[in-house]
Amino acid sequence: MGRSAEADRLAEENLERAQLFGTTGAIGFAQYVVALTRPRCEREPLLIEAVSRLQAAGHLLDEASAQYELGKTLQAVGEDPEIANQLFLARRTVEFHLSGVYRKLELTGRHELVRLLGEGA
Repeated sequence: MGRSAEADRLAEENLERAQLFGTTGAIGFAQYVVALTRPRCEREPLLIEAVSRLQAAGHLLDEASAQYELGKTLQAVGEDPEIANQLFLARRTVEFHLSGVYRKLELTGRHELVRLLGEGA
């Protein structure tokens, strides 16, 4: 709408408030919004941090949105397209979800999961 300076200012204010509030998810989402107000060539570090914080907070939908934007950013600025494609299912994402499985099944690691799956077969 031609009001990018105002959007950037408001996003920065929102990030400052989120940092005062102090929750990981709020800061991650605010970083994501700030990144969207910036030129594509400046977005990568903000999006990487936002993805990390949103993942840590368990905000899966917001994390997915931030990962999608990070992938688009990497493709647009000419980074290795494989990296951008892999961001949609990064190793950390898999490890995050596996740790939830281990916790729910009361397992200590991958070896116990393999044993449990072998018993079920």
